[in-house]
Amino acid sequence: MAVGAVTAGVAAAPPAAAAVHCDNWTSQSAHGTQYSWLVPSVGNNTGQTNCVLSLDDYNNTAVWVLQLALNECYGQGLTHDGDYGPSTRQAVVNVQTFHGFPPADRDGVYGPQTRNAMEFPAFSAGGTFLGCWWWV
Repeated sequence: MAVGAVTAGVAAAPPAAAAVHCDNWTSQSAHGTQYSWLVPSVGNNTGQTNCVLSLDDYNNTAVWVLQLALNECYGQGLTHDGDYGPSTRQAVVNVQTFHGFPPADRDGVYGPQTRNAMEFPAFSAGGTFLGCWWWV
């Protein structure tokens, strides 16, 4: 499935309702490497990744980045359209289930807890796909 750093579990995060909506992406990279990956954020390359995406977030760059991760790292087969509709919501539920979220927490909302569990596609400086990595 994926290559990357293994975390010791899902880190605790504030409730999704406490965060603002993501509207762009931040590029993350591993120290001393030539690869990076994109994570939904508030603003472009701000590092403010404590944000949420949910149904009815449309024409949104952050949703497009999330859809890329859901397809590349979890094989969800979504259309990259930047629209968080029912298919994107179900794909997030699938990821939450895959990562062992309790049933009550499988809400289909991308927020800090889901972000901490997810893998994101990593690319070389030249744009070559290198595999999927945990961002934390």
